[in-house]
Amino acid sequence: MIVQRVDKEEESPTNIEGINVSEGLDIVDALDLKLLNDRIVVINDDIDPWIAGKLTRIFQVLSMEQKPITILISSNGGELDAGSTILRAMQNARARGCKLTGEVRGYAMSMAAVILQHCDKRFAAPDDVIMMHGPTGSTFGSIRHQDEDAKLMKRAMSSWAHFLAERNTSTDSRYKDKDFWYGWLMDNLPHYFLGHEALEAGLIDEVIL
Repeated sequence: MIVQRVDKEEESPTNIEGINVSEGLDIVDALDLKLLNDRIVVINDDIDPWIAGKLTRIFQVLSMEQKPITILISSNGGELDAGSTILRAMQNARARGCKLTGEVRGYAMSMAAVILQHCDKRFAAPDDVIMMHGPTGSTFGSIRHQDEDAKLMKRAMSSWAHFLAERNTSTDSRYKDKDFWYGWLMDNLPHYFLGHEALEAGLIDEVIL
């Protein structure tokens, strides 16, 4: 008996910025890959060291080409250290010539709102929510150590206030005053803005539908 060999059709690899990824991905991985091929980064989880590491790798790869990157944000925020790591990765991408567009998808709160502010263009829909507040945390150890932690937190708030004033695009001059933002950050209350309110406060550049 003669058995004719039938070759399987070769599976074409999926490609992301020159990196070959074999087929057999689950639906979530496949969707993520498609988004990354389109240079779209999604932040839809709490910001922690794992997310920071993942996004650092993504920005490092995408910034190999001087093309725009879109960041879709749906996050309650998270840890200050992890957020700072993401901001550093974004700064590196911008230094390499990538323009960053941030778009709120539902909500951008706390550290997620800070990430939005570090984008070149910032967008939100009318019902999207942006929430700003000062950094929070806990400290332990000797009184001296706790005092040093408190000083570091105040320096962080001063730096954020200066950045928010410089980055602000409002026509209302009070939002361009770093003392205004420092007072808001120091009261440590959550300050909420819907789309048009965020536009008025200079926290976004355009309200989209």
